[in-house]
Amino acid sequence: MALQSASVVRLLVSAYAGPLEQDQLLASVGLPVEPRADDPVVIPADDAWGLVERMATHGGADLPVRFAAVVTPDRYGVLGLVLETATCVREALERSARWYRAATGSATYELRETTGGGELVLRRDHHRPGLRMANECGLAAFVAMLGQVAASPVRPRAVCFRHQRPASTADYRRLFGCPVGFGAPENVVVLDETALRTPTRLADEGLCDHLPLRPGEAWRRTHEATTLEGRVREAVVDDLGGGVPRMTLTASRLGMSERTLQRRLAERGMAYSGLVDQARREVAEVLLVHTDSPFAEIAQLAGFSEQSAFCRAFRRWTGSTPSAVRAAVTAPVGPTPS
Repeated sequence: MALQSASVVRLLVSAYAGPLEQDQLLASVGLPVEPRADDPVVIPADDAWGLVERMATHGGADLPVRFAAVVTPDRYGVLGLVLETATCVREALERSARWYRAATGSATYELRETTGGGELVLRRDHHRPGLRMANECGLAAFVAMLGQVAASPVRPRAVCFRHQRPASTADYRRLFGCPVGFGAPENVVVLDETALRTPTRLADEGLCDHLPLRPGEAWRRTHEATTLEGRVREAVVDDLGGGVPRMTLTASRLGMSERTLQRRLAERGMAYSGLVDQARREVAEVLLVHTDSPFAEIAQLAGFSEQSAFCRAFRRWTGSTPSAVRAAVTAPVGPTPS
């Protein structure tokens, strides 16, 4: 089931200025008026889209404009922190796309490289009014927050939406600060290379490297999970720090039952145990090559309770030892001094 972040829903309601009561709107999707520690992290996406439709129908036609005016990184939870602490706009968008894919499943963002820049692509259906407005709000939020976290002004070259042109478009140019098109093949924000290279105000690479505070971040630098097996490995990587995750947990993280995951992998001639083994190897190799983490820490992050077990598995995978691999990586390159 597709989900939507409850914090984003709260922000949408706070931006609404129509005749409907905000507490009633929140209650209709199971959220209390005042945030509580036991609030749900996500709600069903269909409930969120229905809520957006009610607001749009009752005086909320300008919701994307209002949403962009109230959204700030510190009100966007982990995603806001990812944006603030990335080293540059490109990295902020890449990390945000990964966060969305893992956190909700209701939308897919991708930063697609192009000649002279890149495009932030939002993939989500637009068959109902709530989804069309949600798409506008989503891209408006990204543009607004990039303007807040970037060290210098960042303006898109263009913004395009798949849905058809609304009756009035006067607010869109002011909202995005660039030409806005409708009836396009994709929902997209077009950015030039200068914008993508713009550093953020915090640019805290050390903190950003640990977001979202899971051991799979280094793995994600060199692997892209676009297939089922890739998504399985990514989910496994996120939980390896606490040991090898059971298939039930991984299936749950992917929004399916264990039986469904097992069947879909079997249809591809794959087994969960094999993907777990592959994920552990990839984590170990990435950490050995790209970090100076001690072997005991790498063993833990790869899901091993003991360093000796890790070393045996590594030799099975590669025919070599962790010490030999690290020594080869750190060996000086060039002629040997006489």
